[in-house]
Amino acid sequence: MTYRGSATGPAARPALDDALQGAAPAKEWVPRADREAFARLRLRPRPVTGFDRYLFAETETRILGRTWAAPVVVVSPDDQDRARLDGEVAMVDGEVVMASVAGSAGLPLVVSDVAGRSLRDIVAAASGPLWLRISHDRGHAPNRELIRDAQRAGVQALVLGADAPGRTGSLVERARAVSPLPLLLEGVLTASDARKAVEAGVDGIVVSHRGDRRPGPAPATVDALPPVASAVGGACPVLLDGGVRGGGDVLAALALGADAVLLGPPVLHGLAVAGRDGAAQVLDLVINELADMMTLTGTTSVADAGPELVRRIT
Repeated sequence: MTYRGSATGPAARPALDDALQGAAPAKEWVPRADREAFARLRLRPRPVTGFDRYLFAETETRILGRTWAAPVVVVSPDDQDRARLDGEVAMVDGEVVMASVAGSAGLPLVVSDVAGRSLRDIVAAASGPLWLRISHDRGHAPNRELIRDAQRAGVQALVLGADAPGRTGSLVERARAVSPLPLLLEGVLTASDARKAVEAGVDGIVVSHRGDRRPGPAPATVDALPPVASAVGGACPVLLDGGVRGGGDVLAALALGADAVLLGPPVLHGLAVAGRDGAAQVLDLVINELADMMTLTGTTSVADAGPELVRRIT
């Protein structure tokens, strides 16, 4: 991918850089533990010699039967996010703009079931895959009509929260009875919950604090990732949501077992700062940094990223 330039002007660039560093308001949207966990990770560089200097980093990946330009899923604003965003575009048309930005970058978009615009409007703006995040009350089935409407509108996958791991099987079964769309379960933070999700037949797992309503402190998502990925054992894609701010974080997550990451706050902050151009530039910066970090670590493709790339500091 190529950087889109500076259509927003030089004055906007410091704020866009802040988005990547997790500055407010983006910094407020993830548990502090997630950022601190990423801060303890270091990528191991590999000396570039001989023919290695011509190394081409291939960021493309294939998940759920689709090829993406990078292992990144863009997350559009929900009601809480819109309340914290500044700017009329971000608050009124955020999902439509994000769908356009994600599609132009060749990436999927996750949209909330409490979106400010209709699913059909969002799908019409999206040239890439659109996933719908479904919220539901504890012990109750997801909204059947909403799922059916999503399928008719062209949504390509559903994301459900694992609010009660013991009920994962019944939750998946009820969703399957309504729609054959691929189903990803989010809020998975332990190896045992990951195994239950695989046994229930999910199409993907999201290591995330979203959808997880269990009491008590939860581990940082990137710390929970390796045992979850090990338990899944390649049975389905594993995605990480939480704490990702740049391309280095994306590569570290891949090295620790993720197939892709969800990216919301930095892109949303870019949207708030400079509208569509701001969101697009932040997304390009993240993907370009991923390619740079892959080159510096001698990683030719995302599939080649392994745990040897990462070391932890105390």
